[in-house]
Amino acid sequence: MLYVLSVFLFVAVVAAGNLYLGFATATALGRGPQRWARGFCRTKPNDDAIAPPPFGDWGASSASDALPSDALPKETDATEPPSKPAVSREWKEAVEDIRRHAGEHRDRLLDIDEKARLSSKNDDTEGITESATQCAAELVQAGRDYIKQQASNVSRIETLQKEHGDVGALGEGVKKQAERALQTTQKAVDQMDELDLTTAGLEDYCRQLLQETGDQIEHCQEYREALDDTLAQAQLRETAHDADDGDVAEEEEDEMTRLGRELGVRHSVALALKRTLARHTERGAATPLTLAAVDLDEFSSVNDRHGHKVADRILCQFEELVTCLARDGGEAHPASGQQYWIAFDGIAEAEAIVAIERVRQTMERTRFQHQGGGIRVTVSAAVVEASEGADPRTMGKRLLGLVQEAKRLGRNRTLQLDGALPVPVPVPAPNLGVETKVIMV
Repeated sequence: MLYVLSVFLFVAVVAAGNLYLGFATATALGRGPQRWARGFCRTKPNDDAIAPPPFGDWGASSASDALPSDALPKETDATEPPSKPAVSREWKEAVEDIRRHAGEHRDRLLDIDEKARLSSKNDDTEGITESATQCAAELVQAGRDYIKQQASNVSRIETLQKEHGDVGALGEGVKKQAERALQTTQKAVDQMDELDLTTAGLEDYCRQLLQETGDQIEHCQEYREALDDTLAQAQLRETAHDADDGDVAEEEEDEMTRLGRELGVRHSVALALKRTLARHTERGAATPLTLAAVDLDEFSSVNDRHGHKVADRILCQFEELVTCLARDGGEAHPASGQQYWIAFDGIAEAEAIVAIERVRQTMERTRFQHQGGGIRVTVSAAVVEASEGADPRTMGKRLLGLVQEAKRLGRNRTLQLDGALPVPVPVPAPNLGVETKVIMV
């Protein structure tokens, strides 16, 4: 009896040892009992229910399998290029602030320009000298203040680039624009610092002062337009991110940039033209689409003779007039500082001509008054009816070509196409009831 009991204990000990050795080996190989249990408790992605794995799949070999699926880092396929994510709110706010800063600096320059022009009309040489040197000092101080602001803007963009890598080329573009603004302003400040009234003479000193002020005003305007294009690109990316279609966003960004540069208009206008024509093609030829462009004639002479501030006031009147076309079914977009493109969606060419002629006749019969003198400003315009499947590049070139032809023929007129030939539009009678008016600027 004792012998049997001894044999039984010996067999039990050997079996237990073998079993322990087997489990230890299996665990080391990732196939132990814990692995088995985890396989049946694995959570499916986006599913709270617990379910066994598919036949033959016993889960992953990592200890992280014990965590819920939503607590694990998301795996990405390295072979797929990442789509451009939405631009951060902080970054867009930064760009909008930079644009606002450029506008505020431009307003400050406009005041200096107006003051310098008024001083040049003074009959007292001593008074002109005093006023001119004061304007020069204000111009230099405004430039130095703006330089500090731009340096801060560059630093802010660099910080956001580190915190939000999503902006990519857009962020780098804004940074370069801010750096260019800083360098341009610094150069202007240096030139004014070097300008000596005694050496240059009063006449050249005043001329140089107005030249530098005007150049900086124009630079600020170009800077703001570039930032507008950047914000339009950011909006594109955000819309595509919401729709989970980053490839389309990148394609539209590239097309917008190419088309804008080729036509010499703001990129946002090029995009609006492309999308308008795409909608027209989807609807078919049954719904008309008419495109138009209006451009102020010889407006640079207004800047030169009366100053940028007076020109700005006239531009505001023109912008308000064109924007009112929205009430007639038109959608207006600023193509440049003095040119607008308008899309009349669902409106035939004859009706669009009436709206454009109202703009032209209103500008023709408006007398802008400044310091007792009158300023006459006219408009050249073009109207083109879009065909189904029209290419935005072709339509844009037609508009620009007609506007240039209207200017070549003497300005202050609207042209349309008769086949392939540019012809004057029939002037609506009785002249649309536009009355002569006087506006003080």
